[in-house]
Amino acid sequence: MKTNFVLIFILSAILTACGSSKTIPPTIDVSALQTQAYETALASYNQTATANAPTNTPKPTNTPIPTPTNTPLPNPLTFNGQGDNIIDFNKWDSLALLHIKNVGSGNFAVWNYDKDGNKIDLLVNTIGNYEGYLPLDFLDREHTARLEIKSDGQWAVEIYPFDLQYLHVLELPGKYTGNGDDVLVIRKNPDIAQFDCQVSGNFAVWAYGASGRDLVVNEIAPYSGKVILSKDAFILVVKASGVWTVDISTR
Repeated sequence: MKTNFVLIFILSAILTACGSSKTIPPTIDVSALQTQAYETALASYNQTATANAPTNTPKPTNTPIPTPTNTPLPNPLTFNGQGDNIIDFNKWDSLALLHIKNVGSGNFAVWNYDKDGNKIDLLVNTIGNYEGYLPLDFLDREHTARLEIKSDGQWAVEIYPFDLQYLHVLELPGKYTGNGDDVLVIRKNPDIAQFDCQVSGNFAVWAYGASGRDLVVNEIAPYSGKVILSKDAFILVVKASGVWTVDISTR
């Protein structure tokens, strides 16, 4: 499925908002724009960020530029329950970050559906306790309005706006340690990523950028290896059953 280009421009605006935790930019439908236009905007951002950085700030750091906006940040949605259940909700019309916890011993699965009852994806499918961060509505024509939960224990679901105050962010070059499923925003053009996961199970990594979504790792752990990331990659989505690390260099 084609990557949602609204995602790229929303994220680019967020990264230039100086970590504004109170506001988000308005969603703009830019699906018809070409990659060249995105790269031009990104180059302009990098040039401006460098020019506005304090003199004692190392050159590799992209200092975000404050951008005021009158659009209020949506409130997170929080749900708690036990056993099998259905959650219906009205979410803002843009991507989101999903945080899920489960305490149980049996199968735990979460499906998401749109407002017309169409099944979108199997977000979680595991055994026992679970905690992870997942992307929600990152692809074209996805708009989640319902979650179906299968559990033999207690669970909690939190849906957050895609804003820096809720995101895990890695300034490049740099190293990050995660535990389980995660969504990681990377700042500055990446080059080589060294991944390491020694916990058994599937280990997969998707890189999102203006050029699309790329499955850069899909292995059975234990795994250790290096991969090349697209220079326009902004987001890494990781599926893992335990602790993992990534060390990313820049161009």
